[in-house]
Amino acid sequence: MKRVLFLETETFDSILRLGSHHLARLFKRNAWEVLWLGQFVHPFNLIDKRDKGKHLEGYWKGVRKSPEGILYYSPFTWLPYLRYPFWDMLFFANNSLRFATPPLPLVLKECGFANVDLLFVNNIKLISVRKVINCRKTLLRIPDDITGFTHHPRTIS
Repeated sequence: MKRVLFLETETFDSILRLGSHHLARLFKRNAWEVLWLGQFVHPFNLIDKRDKGKHLEGYWKGVRKSPEGILYYSPFTWLPYLRYPFWDMLFFANNSLRFATPPLPLVLKECGFANVDLLFVNNIKLISVRKVINCRKTLLRIPDDITGFTHHPRTIS
């Protein structure tokens, strides 16, 4: 069975419905195994009053499965890639997922996604996952001009 790993800006169970939600369901209907990796969670979520635990809740529940059988997960990293001084360096872009708890390679292996046929990248901030998995092909789909978003690190553009 073929496997596709989506790297996304939202959690799969978000109230926002992205084009990627429809694509993930389409892959699933066509007999692919699908794992949706949502935006990483980080220590700053604990102090961000706007977050209200939304991101942390997705992490604490671990890997979940939607009614249609799509797996989804949001990793926790101690070294997030953010638009804060110091945190927007390329070191964090390249290594943030290496500092995930539990280790992301372990989570992916347990889900059967250590090797994927397609890495579907919708969130460039998660691209460092390529350092912890094997993928045959990568598809980069950036639906928005992210340089205008104030929460994206300056080193992305």
